[in-house]
Amino acid sequence: MRFTRGLVWLALLGLPGRAGAQAQPGEVFVHFGPLAWVKAQTALPRVLGGRLLVPVTEGCDLLGLTCTVQGDGVNVAGQTVAAHRLPGNVLLVPLGALAALAGQTVSWNAATRRATVSGGIGSRGWRLALAQLPAISLPSAYTGPLTARWGAPESGVPTVALTVTAPQALNALTMFSKAHGQLSTTGSSVRGSADVKNTFPGCRGAHACTLPVPRDALWVLAFLTAK
Repeated sequence: MRFTRGLVWLALLGLPGRAGAQAQPGEVFVHFGPLAWVKAQTALPRVLGGRLLVPVTEGCDLLGLTCTVQGDGVNVAGQTVAAHRLPGNVLLVPLGALAALAGQTVSWNAATRRATVSGGIGSRGWRLALAQLPAISLPSAYTGPLTARWGAPESGVPTVALTVTAPQALNALTMFSKAHGQLSTTGSSVRGSADVKNTFPGCRGAHACTLPVPRDALWVLAFLTAK
């Protein structure tokens, strides 16, 4: 899978069949409930030593955790999670360990090569994004394979185009972005008003669908439905 311009992380190292095995090239798809994680600001998550690792800042924020970096570890609610340091001083931590501290779980589907975070309570991180969606739309979520491409930023323009592509024809697309501490929503689920219309036409059966997202978003989650 090929990425162009930006940190989009749907193509990762493959998850090994046993702990401690060497990771093999492949694709890993990560979802928070029905929401696909399609962009990260700091680094690309990956599998190392049989563990799915995520960047500290994005991972903690998505899981609604307050994390403090201490050396080569991360303190969460008085507990220390060991971290892996990448060149460039980027820290990665195990997604499963963070999820457990947030009262959430991570499941792995070997057939589809998809990791899914579920559970938890409250309305922080990805659960705040999920709460913006009409409940009636959740059963129709598309959670299959997809790729994501981040367009080139333009001077003076606060957004960039983020395009997702799937093997199935797409119907609706909503993107949730976290930037400067605020959650923003674009796409099909945005409710318009008499003064401000939602002009997004949906994906109209296309395999590729594009929406603008803040260029400095910490993370972006996508909710899709297919034809």
